[in-house]
Amino acid sequence: MRIPLPRMMRTWREREFEQHLSPATVRAGLAFWGFFAKRPRLYGIATAMAAWLLARAGRTRGRFSWLPFASGWTCHRDFPAPQGGTFQAQWNRERGRLARTPPPYPPPHAGEGREGAASGAGMGGGSGRDARGPGSPP
Repeated sequence: MRIPLPRMMRTWREREFEQHLSPATVRAGLAFWGFFAKRPRLYGIATAMAAWLLARAGRTRGRFSWLPFASGWTCHRDFPAPQGGTFQAQWNRERGRLARTPPPYPPPHAGEGREGAASGAGMGGGSGRDARGPGSPP
């Protein structure tokens, strides 16, 4: 039996939205986040500033036992202070580093076995035969 969970959950969310069952603070928070999410550059600047401010404020203990707008979280646990930049900044830095990294193997030299590269010879795969189909030019 297949239960259409995604459709059911979407229906319940639509009803909740139409009837304004979620608290006004939740709706306002999502609207606030949506404003920034529609503007990626502004979102990046705002998250970088927030991470910097939280890192500065929490540098002595390395954590927060109370934060405004996060009292539900900090009521039962500490909130860790950011240690570095935002996730997006780290992602872009890593992606740029990976783009500059040479491949882990050298490219084939001119004149080296075209058949070997095409059939996967030396890599544990293929039958050792030429991978080109019958009748194809050498």
